[in-house]
Amino acid sequence: MTYNINPETDLTTNFKYKEFWSNSLQGIKIEPPEVYYNFILMCATELQRVRDVIKKPIYITSGYRTKEWNSANGGAKSSFHLKGMAVDTRPIGMKISDYLYYILRYTSFNGIGLNIVRNFIHTDLRDTFTIIKY
Repeated sequence: MTYNINPETDLTTNFKYKEFWSNSLQGIKIEPPEVYYNFILMCATELQRVRDVIKKPIYITSGYRTKEWNSANGGAKSSFHLKGMAVDTRPIGMKISDYLYYILRYTSFNGIGLNIVRNFIHTDLRDTFTIIKY
């Protein structure tokens, strides 16, 4: 299936496709392979549920990652980010601990990790509920 997508494509009311693109070692954004689009759309849809409730912006710190970017950032070799199945986020104008409550309450993400040092929450689409320790 071919999608009619570009960086500015609205995935949901508040999230654009480009927000989920990988950074690179060269400082440019890299579009995910099209085969991962549905996973990225699922992540955006889950985040939108929280955004609708908290009424505050959610900043995506990392979505899809290339192997090189994942490695440079200490990601696991089998990271869900590599397939567009994970997203790291932080809320704007809300404590991260409060945001975690809303992620747990309003989404169906099964992988959840709180990184207090870097101030983000990791979420992913794995099959079984797993808490990630940083």
